[in-house]
Amino acid sequence: MCMLVSVAKHTCAGSVEHGRSALLPQGNGYEKDKLTFKDDKLYILDIYNADLWPHDALAKSAIDNTVELRCGTQDAQYLSSLERALQQASAAFQPDLILYNAGTDILKGDPLGR
Repeated sequence: MCMLVSVAKHTCAGSVEHGRSALLPQGNGYEKDKLTFKDDKLYILDIYNADLWPHDALAKSAIDNTVELRCGTQDAQYLSSLERALQQASAAFQPDLILYNAGTDILKGDPLGR
């Protein structure tokens, strides 16, 4: 995950500097950067377990498209929620670059994914 975050931040920073827009995977660092730099060229779509995350109201306020799931969410519901969120995102935002993290804690058996 740390490598993905580093690559995403550097890639997006270069893209945004040149007037390009980007859709980013979630990460509190992205949200806080978006708020700090008032960056309207970043769109954040976040699907997360609302029973566990996030407890950072400031970072949460920067999320453009929030999908809150609960412990025990099954594959079909997750994929349906993801599809709907991606459709909403593509209707609201046309990025030059999309970085997609397919999940670091959604694997069955992962204690964070539950």
